[in-house]
Amino acid sequence: MRESLQKTVSLGILFLEKTVKNRINAILAGLKRIYRTFLDCYYPKGIERIELIGECNMGLLYRAFLPEVVDSDVVSREVGLSVDGVLSILRVPPTDKFVDLPAITEGATVAVKLRDTDDAENVSEWSEEVIFTAKDTIPPNKPGAPSMKLLGEVADLIPPPVEPEPEPEPLDSEQE
Repeated sequence: MRESLQKTVSLGILFLEKTVKNRINAILAGLKRIYRTFLDCYYPKGIERIELIGECNMGLLYRAFLPEVVDSDVVSREVGLSVDGVLSILRVPPTDKFVDLPAITEGATVAVKLRDTDDAENVSEWSEEVIFTAKDTIPPNKPGAPSMKLLGEVADLIPPPVEPEPEPEPLDSEQE
């Protein structure tokens, strides 16, 4: 009897451990998804033109398209991003064709420039800056069609009143 009770308790504990472990793994997976969404919105993954690619929590997401590397010994690139005068440097490999910028507040003055570093650690001059004001030009998504639901019936529907036609004016005796 005691052995049977111990087996039952052990099985119950194992089941509980698996259930708790599965629940914790599900919570962790959800947190990882939230974290990845946060990173996608606020930090780049990696200049020929800048393109607005979306909105993120009232910030605007831009993609900067990078020109081809000129020299074969370039080993890294730096994108200088200035938002309202605050400069940050985004490092990207020389093979990247674009860089997604972190979320930018609408109305901010943005300047983007590029420079290359070669295998001897020589750094080029900055390219010309692309300067613009962040502006939301993305229209909202097309809404779905309205749906209809019959709510009930009315027993005594009163038609709307009909306006009487005006009486013709009598002719004056002078006109006859």
